[in-house]
Amino acid sequence: MRLIKIGSLVLMLLGITCAHYLTVVEKGYFHEIYQKLYYIPIIIASFWYGFKGGVWTAIVCTILYLPYLVFQQGGNVWAMNLSKSLELILYNCIGIVTGLLSERQKKESRRYRKTADKLDESLLSLRKQTQELLEAEERLRALDRLATLGELSAGLAHEVRNPLGSIRGAAEIILDRFKPPDKAHELTRIIMKEVERLNNVVEGFLQSARPESPVFVDCDVNETIKFIASLAQYEIARFNIKLEMYLDDVIPHILADPEQMKQIFLNLVLNAVQSMPGGGALKISSRVYQEFIEIKFKDTGHGISREEKDKLFNPFFTTKDKGSGLGLAIVRRILKNHHGNIEVESEAGKGSIFTVTLPVKGKMT
Repeated sequence: MRLIKIGSLVLMLLGITCAHYLTVVEKGYFHEIYQKLYYIPIIIASFWYGFKGGVWTAIVCTILYLPYLVFQQGGNVWAMNLSKSLELILYNCIGIVTGLLSERQKKESRRYRKTADKLDESLLSLRKQTQELLEAEERLRALDRLATLGELSAGLAHEVRNPLGSIRGAAEIILDRFKPPDKAHELTRIIMKEVERLNNVVEGFLQSARPESPVFVDCDVNETIKFIASLAQYEIARFNIKLEMYLDDVIPHILADPEQMKQIFLNLVLNAVQSMPGGGALKISSRVYQEFIEIKFKDTGHGISREEKDKLFNPFFTTKDKGSGLGLAIVRRILKNHHGNIEVESEAGKGSIFTVTLPVKGKMT
């Protein structure tokens, strides 16, 4: 680009100069026009190259035009026409003034550009701070909800678990008195089953409100995933689901609580299975990504809408008819205690991908 600009200036100067020297002296009106044309390369050079460009181009124009004036006056420089002599001075004045103005304009442009860059940086910083503030606010809300759950948990344990135990004990006594196919036997079994379900809800509630502190030991993530897959094998087969596992062999052991890891993976596997009542495919993969281990659970189920996804990890929010809405809230809480994270990508009708990330170095301070 620089060579093109210099070439353009050289061609303009040569063209104007040749026009002067190749036009007969008698055609003075043409020479008046050519004389004024020298201002064009001077001004262009000033805008392109600033003060130095304007001054040097003006000097070149003077050198190129001066021999013509001398030749026109028969070698007597002092006899030159005054207006044409002043034209030479004006060439240099225009070069200096235009060059200075161009330099000033460029300096202002640079200053405005720096200001604009600083404004962009400030805007990005403001957006980042706003996002962090929103995330902090969301964390505070979650902590507030969990604090409320914690206050309710003690009373709930006493007021609900004890009566449930009594009901279950009484049902077991009644069950021993009636044998199949007695209808009372079947009704008693239903009572025991529902009591067990209520007890599981209470247990999940207490665990969400007061999760156990993790016991960090050496943990093999891949082996834990394989164990959970075998544990859920019956459910996977019952729903006619094809299970595929792509576990990276180079994943290192980490410091984590193996039992809590099993709880996380089993919850995600069962959620995926339950999202595909008519069958489908579940793909579980693991890999090392930067300083984290990344485990993905990808299903071909009914997916999650955008509105549901925003509430997915809130306690007691569920999309299942018989769900407690505590599973994913507990999963996220456990991962936070392990300095990990969970994210979900989903669209209604197109399946879901739950991504769990855990630090390679395990427990981090």
